[in-house]
Amino acid sequence: PTWKAMRDNYVDYALIPATEHYRAMSRQLKMAVFNKHLMTEQRLESYLAPLCGVVGQPSFYQHQVAHYSACYTSDFAEKLPQLRLPVQILWGAEDEWQPVEYGRRLQRDIVSSTLHIYEHAGHFLMEDAPLAVAAQLIDFVNQHNMR
Repeated sequence: PTWKAMRDNYVDYALIPATEHYRAMSRQLKMAVFNKHLMTEQRLESYLAPLCGVVGQPSFYQHQVAHYSACYTSDFAEKLPQLRLPVQILWGAEDEWQPVEYGRRLQRDIVSSTLHIYEHAGHFLMEDAPLAVAAQLIDFVNQHNMR
């Protein structure tokens, strides 16, 4: 809804005031983690830096927000059941951007997939559960190493 409102209210993304963009991005990034204290100060600023400013802000809208549409994923979503390679899906149980049901649907659609849901984690799993995610990824790569 945040980005739809901005798309609907501003014909030219460059006209969105920098302060409004900064506030929206800060709010959205704080939603990306379950442990809200993780997305503050220096970490938050490091995520905001490439998304704000005279280059980052227009680039974000032109190359990301402008493409927030299911039409870009629906064509290959139909092909997911045809995948025949190992797929691991990692999902935060408290993801505020994309609900867990999306992960469950991916698992149903990709026959060769496994789904790992992390409790007390949001969309940015690498922030909420870095050690558990790293261990899961290493295990997956080791299981499917095809030297």
